[in-house]
Amino acid sequence: MLGEPQNGVTGSEFGSGEPSGPSQVGFGVGAAGSVPVLCPCSLAMMIQILLKLDRLDLARKELKKMQEQDEDATLTQLATAWVNLALDSGHPETLLNLVVLSQHLGKAPEVTNRYLSQLKDAHKNHPFIQEYQAKENDFDRLALQYAPSA
Repeated sequence: MLGEPQNGVTGSEFGSGEPSGPSQVGFGVGAAGSVPVLCPCSLAMMIQILLKLDRLDLARKELKKMQEQDEDATLTQLATAWVNLALDSGHPETLLNLVVLSQHLGKAPEVTNRYLSQLKDAHKNHPFIQEYQAKENDFDRLALQYAPSA
């Protein structure tokens, strides 16, 4: 039906307090003359797309819209984490987490090596890098010790 909410979603679930029609779902139009209202799923998708396009500024604007609708919603919290991660992608702890995550998800070794190289280049004095390089040196020394003699 034209005036009924789609997928059981109503405006009251997003904090508007009034019943919703198609204007609150998808890319509908709000009240006459108002800005179109997007459902949280559409906003979350938009945030993902903008982050992939390296448009953090626009992703933050879309996140603000989501937070205005319902700051406590799980999808809003997830989108907040995405944006914060994008903001903090050069932080050493974030890079370490990306190394572990890429290995856990079975990504190609090149992905893990890229994050590790970023970490080594940008944060040479980080305790993890210092320990990692010490272990690499120990491994090289032991490999020479047990190398076959010709």
